[in-house]
Amino acid sequence: MTSASPTIQNVVAAASLLSLGAAYLLTKGNMKMCELTYDRAPLLIRLGEGLQTTTVAFAPSAFGGTGEEVRKGIVFRITPEDYDAFVAFEQWCRDSLRETIPNVDELWSPSARKSDKWGYQLKAKINIRERGASGWAARFYDEAKELCDAPKQWQGLHVSTILQVRSCYVQRNSIGLLIDVSHLQYREQSAEQPEECPF
Repeated sequence: MTSASPTIQNVVAAASLLSLGAAYLLTKGNMKMCELTYDRAPLLIRLGEGLQTTTVAFAPSAFGGTGEEVRKGIVFRITPEDYDAFVAFEQWCRDSLRETIPNVDELWSPSARKSDKWGYQLKAKINIRERGASGWAARFYDEAKELCDAPKQWQGLHVSTILQVRSCYVQRNSIGLLIDVSHLQYREQSAEQPEECPF
């Protein structure tokens, strides 16, 4: 992973470097895309500091899927500071779309959410393939920053990740961000349970 990728706070602080392209229709379906760039390059965001602040909320899954899917949804538990910055970033995206989509606020599907039960969360997509398999997929790293396989146990995993915020998607009933995990470093969870104090 590269430490050169900005944090979401860096991106929001330098929002003048953000650019949202004109909407274009995908060849399949009725979805439109507006490409996002940062300083005229793909927008990559570093999330999680030293495997300390970000965890995986649930094992990646596909809605109504069998569990065998390559592309799955993933939810991260993030810090309040990361959440606030993502909210500001999503506001910038809505403001940029408002001229062509006046009702963007009603249709927006937020990637950053918070709740009393689950805390601060960010949803993204992740493509999981065996290492060496063909096709685009996330790359995984261990604590020593060496390439490794995807985790076996996901929930509660401490991670640091690079997210590619590819674009805003526009559908008839929904608008939001397309966020993909491109690189993910994680700390293996210990299989041993700590001995309980007898007192």
